[in-house]
Amino acid sequence: MHFALGGLYETRGRLDLAQREYDRALIADPNFGRPHSAIGWLALGKQHMQDAYEAFNRALKSNAEDPRAYHGIAEYYSQKGKRESALDNFAKALKYYKDPEKKNGILNQLVQEGQMAD
Repeated sequence: MHFALGGLYETRGRLDLAQREYDRALIADPNFGRPHSAIGWLALGKQHMQDAYEAFNRALKSNAEDPRAYHGIAEYYSQKGKRESALDNFAKALKYYKDPEKKNGILNQLVQEGQMAD
């Protein structure tokens, strides 16, 4: 329930309340990976890079196939200028995302950033 409520708050731009609900979801179940991933994206949006990286890694400890966590780590490495590590994690995100729109979004981003040829 807390995770879903956090997602609702996040879509409405209430990031403080989203963070609170994600934290509550983790109190209820510390091994639930999705709140860790969501917290990572919130931290990334605030440019709290190390917090984001740590949250994404906690998500992957709970679910080694979490595409949002790999995507977030790829963004982290991309912003740090670590191209190879970024591409490796983008590839993992592409592997695990089921949603074609998410996959196309990553591919478009990589093309726009010059990481891939058209």
